[in-house]
Amino acid sequence: MRLPILLGLALSLTLHESCRAQELSQATETTIDNSLVGRYRVEGEETVVTIEPAGDELVVNGRLETDLPEELRGPRKARAPLVWDFPLVGVQTRGLDGVLTHVQAGTHAPEELVELRSKGNGRIEGAHRKSGSVVATFTLVRQAANVKLYLYPGESTRGGTTIGHIYVVGGKGESYEIAAGPPDASSEVGAGGHSAGVTPAGTYTLGAQEHHTTLGWPNSSIPWGATLEKKDDDHVYYSITPGKWVQVTGPGGVLTKSLGQFWDNTPSASPLRGIRREDFVNQTSSLYGADGKLVSPWTQNDFGEWSWNLTRNGARTPYYVHTTPDDEERYRAGASSALFNSHGCVHLHPKDRDEMMAKGYLSAGVEVIVKPYGQLGPPGASKKQLNNALGE
Repeated sequence: MRLPILLGLALSLTLHESCRAQELSQATETTIDNSLVGRYRVEGEETVVTIEPAGDELVVNGRLETDLPEELRGPRKARAPLVWDFPLVGVQTRGLDGVLTHVQAGTHAPEELVELRSKGNGRIEGAHRKSGSVVATFTLVRQAANVKLYLYPGESTRGGTTIGHIYVVGGKGESYEIAAGPPDASSEVGAGGHSAGVTPAGTYTLGAQEHHTTLGWPNSSIPWGATLEKKDDDHVYYSITPGKWVQVTGPGGVLTKSLGQFWDNTPSASPLRGIRREDFVNQTSSLYGADGKLVSPWTQNDFGEWSWNLTRNGARTPYYVHTTPDDEERYRAGASSALFNSHGCVHLHPKDRDEMMAKGYLSAGVEVIVKPYGQLGPPGASKKQLNNALGE
């Protein structure tokens, strides 16, 4: 018999990872961040969470459910759902960063067993307090109301790179610099069977935020942020889900498969094909940094930290909105990122990606209209405005 176990949560957010559970009446004074007010979707689910003002604090309303972790099961170890019941009360100035420290638990889940933390970017992590093992993870993705993104991929050139912009209609007049596919790309097939092409004009729908993986690009066979570890069999594995490991190197490893596919799809006239296939598929140097250690967490996925597919008629397309690992590295170092044209995807500056995420502009279901190359934005601009933009 499946017994429902309810966990009512009254959560106080603080800014310090070292803070422990405390009563709400003892919570430190907070500054209300009204930019958080809005409607959110739980990534990968249909669940909707709202953040609304309530006097001198903000309240998060919603209901999340996951399997009850073994640590919290009764003597019979019955599998029952663990229900995370909001509201979540008290919001600090750094958005959803910080620690969710106070858990008002039901009789079946003693308070000292559960601690919730917000890991940033709307991700909420529930951990078993004594062991530290993660028992649930939820990501809140802001839903922007009545927003459309107009993408002009070929407005100008800079140092040989074709530059365009995303214009937000329904927002506050924002625009964000992008580099999509090159307008003069040839159809010549290159390494891995890839060829650069334009980002096709048309109407798309933004897919869900994801750590994209594909065997088409070897570095992208491992999701961004994954933990890498060499196991006793001398092969490297990655983990993106606690307790679950995926083989990377060796027979059956995702990197091995990807390198084999890349070699097979490369034209025979390419110098790459001068490398023996066996040697090519067994190379592992890309997994290690200059210090000789595994790059962990993994930060070399070609699609950057997050990506969004440009879906069409309910189906995925080859085109994504994303950053690049080089730009992510520059961003982390406090340097300016440099956009370059893609094979057809839409490249963003990481700082613009973060701003668009925070404002809900990169949310699943947002309409994206890609305009033909050579057209100038913003949409609806007068001829005079366009001439001024061109300096005429």
